[in-house]
Amino acid sequence: MLLNCSKIIGLKVYTKSGGYLGKVKDIELDLANYYIVSYLVVNEKLLRRWYAPALVISRTQVLSIDEQKMVVEDALAPVASALAKAPSA
Repeated sequence: MLLNCSKIIGLKVYTKSGGYLGKVKDIELDLANYYIVSYLVVNEKLLRRWYAPALVISRTQVLSIDEQKMVVEDALAPVASALAKAPSA
């Protein structure tokens, strides 16, 4: 299956166990070797409360991508939970 960039940007990102992490905001490309290096994911709910940094998800952490969602390793869930519980500045 082929997906163009416009369909990846805005794609919802979930962990393998079903936890919602946010949406793909940007893609980092390695132009010399022609592949995606990482995906930048932001959680719009966290952004409304305070500045939250984007999660950087390596292509090696991605388990699957289709037209509806991206599924990543569960190891990212603690990072997203910590961001949600962090005190506002």
